[in-house]
Amino acid sequence: MNTPTADLPTQLIETLISMGNERDAQAKAKYLQALPGGYGEGDQFVGVRVPAIRSLAREAKKQATLDDAAVLLDHEIHEVRLLGAVLLVELFKPARPTRTPSSNCFWPS
Repeated sequence: MNTPTADLPTQLIETLISMGNERDAQAKAKYLQALPGGYGEGDQFVGVRVPAIRSLAREAKKQATLDDAAVLLDHEIHEVRLLGAVLLVELFKPARPTRTPSSNCFWPS
């Protein structure tokens, strides 16, 4: 397994926190019941929406390792853990081959 990129998890966490929105954070905390005895008890939220997290994961996959994702998955902030999970999905997505008529003799006409 590759060693984690020195500062990538820290950079991603800082970027994610800077993208936060207090109103969205409060709404997520209420929805996920981040209160004593609730489903998300103890979770912290910064209020970043899922499409933004997916976009950040797609950018990060170019230089991220599995160890980087593991660091994110072990964080106390909900959205950082979600970023780690989405990053894992991105890292394991198969590459889309670029098919052209000249590169594949079976290209449909």
